[in-house]
Amino acid sequence: MHIIRLSLQNFKRFTDLTIQNIPSQAKLVLLIGANGSGKSCVFDAFNWIAPGNASRWHGQQESAYFKKEEASDTGVMIESSSNETFERSDNTLSQNAAGKFYGRSSLRIVPHLKPANHPGDAIENDQDAPRFYIEQDERFFIDVQQFTANINKAARAPLFKANSLLNQTELLEQIHQIQAQYIAPLNASLARIFGETEQTSIRLENYEDAEPGQPIKLNFRKGGYSINFDLLSHGEKQVVILLLNFAVRKNQLRDKILYIDEMDAHMNTRLQFDLLQEIVEHWIPDDSQLWTASHALGFIDYARKSAHAAIIDFDSLDFDEAQTIEPVEKINPQLYEIAVSSELLGELANNRQLIFVENNDINYYKPALATTRRLLLPARDKTTAYFTAQALAQYCLIDRDYLSDDERNELLSTYSWLRLLNYYSVENYLYHPENVSELTACHDKAFDRFAYETAWRTAKNRDKAKLLNKLDGIRKGYPFFKEPGNEKLRKTYEGWQSHQKVADMLDSDDFETFFKVYPAKDHGGDARGLAGFGKDKLASTQWFQQQIRALIEPEN
Repeated sequence: MHIIRLSLQNFKRFTDLTIQNIPSQAKLVLLIGANGSGKSCVFDAFNWIAPGNASRWHGQQESAYFKKEEASDTGVMIESSSNETFERSDNTLSQNAAGKFYGRSSLRIVPHLKPANHPGDAIENDQDAPRFYIEQDERFFIDVQQFTANINKAARAPLFKANSLLNQTELLEQIHQIQAQYIAPLNASLARIFGETEQTSIRLENYEDAEPGQPIKLNFRKGGYSINFDLLSHGEKQVVILLLNFAVRKNQLRDKILYIDEMDAHMNTRLQFDLLQEIVEHWIPDDSQLWTASHALGFIDYARKSAHAAIIDFDSLDFDEAQTIEPVEKINPQLYEIAVSSELLGELANNRQLIFVENNDINYYKPALATTRRLLLPARDKTTAYFTAQALAQYCLIDRDYLSDDERNELLSTYSWLRLLNYYSVENYLYHPENVSELTACHDKAFDRFAYETAWRTAKNRDKAKLLNKLDGIRKGYPFFKEPGNEKLRKTYEGWQSHQKVADMLDSDDFETFFKVYPAKDHGGDARGLAGFGKDKLASTQWFQQQIRALIEPEN
């Protein structure tokens, strides 16, 4: 089930709100906007229209909670991509909405585990859901109880089969199946979100069944220690609570509208991105649609990049006037103003010049660019750096990648906030023969420049066909080719002549020509080995730092 249109009449704060033209393929709908902009009203509408527990949810008296003050009639209407319509008003209730909506409030982070006090069929009937969307959501306790019960049942089942006598091989296979079905998916998600380094990773290690009157204990491996759920950070608890909910209730989440408020709480930007990506791409069924609200940069960044996400902007809506809104253009730089205001960044940076750079490249650029009047900030990738710099009227320094000389020059003259490397990536500067030559001389080492350039040339010719095959697909993702109002540049880029210029550069055996568009960060391993130094050391040379400074201060 996917929603394509939603209408609220005299509901909560809105007199007349319509959200329309939501793409039918949207697996994620992200509502963005400042606090108090009305995002959660949509989730209240889902809560009100779905009579999954009609016997106890939202009777006539309780409906007053959802009615706009002094309104004569309240109504919600939802249209799905399968031509179903769900409607509720003071006098109407669509019975076909039963079981089609599953929501979680923002109040779901519990400080510690406690015994579950709901019936055994609570999950199947959603009997442990909060009565109103503003109430504490304590379904995690049932999730933990059911999760451990499922494992216990799976472990016991073979022992009680008729004529069952497991040998060691069969016992190991049974353990492997339990691990693959219950433990591995959860830990794989934790690894993708938190990473697998000893400093950041967490994984479920074991659990202890509940003693009478006591809760189950979930134990996690974090670094070199085993710690109980209660001792995890708030952000880690947030992730565990969400993932376990999906894992336990996966059968109940098919063909539904899933709505979860403020999933980004207590997380940094990178974790925000990774959490939303993990949930959408690994836990939301294809026949379901996730709605969530946020003003977090990581969530906005993921939704903007995903081909299956729609972003709805609630900022600056007039609650008392009829409003019709549609998904925003993802290239709109104002999306980032929701997460980070230019005024705040200016104050925090003490009005220094801000330069957004890609990923971990900041570690190499800092020695060359960091000054008392300049602040370098990392961005997840070139698109994030580009649009953030545009929105905040600052600068970005990003990789050249597969751009011809003409394209690079035109882009630099068109976009004042853009700074483009003159070579494919920072690694091309680090491994440039001029840079390696300086460093080897400083260490009184011999450097065979001819052999070094020949190694790069050999690697390039070996990789050339593979690189040319993916040239078009990679170039289509560049943010500056998607800018509105620049048809000339876009048409030039789409023409075969532009592609051919890059192909000709790759085809050339002139080092300075092909090395500008050859991905030294991913290719040429043998040639990199001839450099004889690590990247941190290569970033310390005068040549490298002068080259990078010249990109930011061309007048010097």
